[in-house]
Amino acid sequence: MPYVLGLDNKIYYRGSQGWVNISGGGTGKDIGIDCNERSWVIGMDDHIYNHPRGSGSWSQYPGGGQAIALAISSSGDAYTVGMNNHVYKANGTGWTELPGEMVGATDIAVDDTGRPWVLGPSGHILFHESSKWHEYPGGGAGTVLAVSRDGVPYVTGPDGTVYEGTMTGWEVLSGRGKAKHLAIDATGQIWAIGLDSGIWWHEGERWRRCPGGKKGIRIALP
Repeated sequence: MPYVLGLDNKIYYRGSQGWVNISGGGTGKDIGIDCNERSWVIGMDDHIYNHPRGSGSWSQYPGGGQAIALAISSSGDAYTVGMNNHVYKANGTGWTELPGEMVGATDIAVDDTGRPWVLGPSGHILFHESSKWHEYPGGGAGTVLAVSRDGVPYVTGPDGTVYEGTMTGWEVLSGRGKAKHLAIDATGQIWAIGLDSGIWWHEGERWRRCPGGKKGIRIALP
């Protein structure tokens, strides 16, 4: 079930009857969903908040951290790119910077092993392993990043074209769709905010538009 930040920055999910504004309201700049469908957002004040499914209220994460990008692992760990473009992991009472001297990150994703990936300086794709940052084989650069649970990265180019990592380089994803934002669900299905701000998913060799006409700026899936 996709969750999106609408054009009004409010949080919506796709229910059986269409798009529904999440209980408790709230607005945000970026969004992530954990395995229990707890919503996480970067608020309009750049602080990090979460919202248990079915709850009527948002709680600010302890420690007072602020961020420009957010990702949630399948086990529920939160990672952020801070205002200084360094990478942090939630520790229960605040935020711990990951070792490895990452400077210049702009976007973040996490695979099923809990391994963070970022767009680093100049949009290069890097992943964190053994306390170090490693550049993805084949080079390349992107403007938006998503990673499947089995560690396959996807990026958009400057014109929105979606590329899939091959371990030696990059291939244009079949269907030749273009996107402003990407997310990948537990089955490996790719979802996107299109250049028209509509909600799309990738199926077979083509892109399909999600019914209901909803538009958004960010998308996330548990």
